[in-house]
Amino acid sequence: MTLSKALFFLTAAVTTVFIITILAMVAMLVGDPNAPINVWFNNHGSMIMTVEVVGIGLSGMSAMVADRRETLREMREKAHESRGKSRTSGDVRDPSVKSRDE
Repeated sequence: MTLSKALFFLTAAVTTVFIITILAMVAMLVGDPNAPINVWFNNHGSMIMTVEVVGIGLSGMSAMVADRRETLREMREKAHESRGKSRTSGDVRDPSVKSRDE
């Protein structure tokens, strides 16, 4: 598994946790406001949401950067391979183009 793929999976996991948190917040609206979980979430919910949003942003940006670097590396490798093949396939020149030696 490549680094970019792992980071995209991490982004998906953090986003899933974020969605579950949002759904929990909506469910708490219809529940007892004095329930211990509601009190705890009212005190700490904004920090949890902030951490999740930052996690989504960082993991998403890291995944995109890693993917771009992998893409550029693959492009360089293909270009290097194609240059190597053209050198080993013989001296193929356009007959209409005259060289300096002629």
